[in-house]
Amino acid sequence: TNNTFPNTTQVHLLTDPETSLPATTLSEATGQLIFSHNTLQLIQLPQKTTLNMNEPVFTSGSTNFPDGLLIGHINQINKNDSNLYQSAIIKPALTPSQFQYVFVILD
Repeated sequence: TNNTFPNTTQVHLLTDPETSLPATTLSEATGQLIFSHNTLQLIQLPQKTTLNMNEPVFTSGSTNFPDGLLIGHINQINKNDSNLYQSAIIKPALTPSQFQYVFVILD
């Protein structure tokens, strides 16, 4: 969140291009979650990290996001042995259009 007031709160959705947060897979591969080119991407994953299709991806805790929240599942793995890192495309568990209400957790 950016600004919290008595009756309103400004929030960043995962689909906000300025949102970046640490995330982890069920098998504990950790990387950075970003929204780029209209997709959620898990980036900065070392090449030796094992990724599995349809593996769940969770928040791993940061200033603005608690750990353990389901983000989605690995939908595509982008691995090139000549690169230092690999990445994955994440299919969101929910899309923003599916929300009617949002709870803001302050502590």
